[in-house]
Amino acid sequence: MGIASPSVLFQQLLEQIQQQCADISQNLEGEPVQRKWMMPAAIGNWKGNPLDIASIADAFDRSEANEQYQDAIFKNGTSGTAMGQKVQIDYLGMMERAFRSRHKTPCRAAMHAAGRRKGHGQPEGVHIGAVLLYVQDLLRSGLRDESNESGADIK
Repeated sequence: MGIASPSVLFQQLLEQIQQQCADISQNLEGEPVQRKWMMPAAIGNWKGNPLDIASIADAFDRSEANEQYQDAIFKNGTSGTAMGQKVQIDYLGMMERAFRSRHKTPCRAAMHAAGRRKGHGQPEGVHIGAVLLYVQDLLRSGLRDESNESGADIK
């Protein structure tokens, strides 16, 4: 198995973001560079329309990275290849979520916020049922029985 390389789409998107950031930086420094709205270029099935909700996924297509990740896991790939593909999958997903969030309509934003607040407001939700319990478990695992000279964790 040869050395894996980043997916073409992943690399193109990162290069586009880098160039857009460089242009914005020059604009903010007073250079005569037109500041453009940060959008992925039309690649593959993506035609560049942020209102075509169904096609946004095409702009951040993770299928190539997913296939290479599965190959690394199930077909004697290396852990480095698996981790590299997983980072691409996660990064592309993050980019898609950020893009969708930035371009959603006010109605869609209100409904997403309402659902998120309802979930966060539950006693068994993320704040109490996950974060607080997780911290308590970590702190509990760090307790030592002072009468135990070996310093073994309390069970």
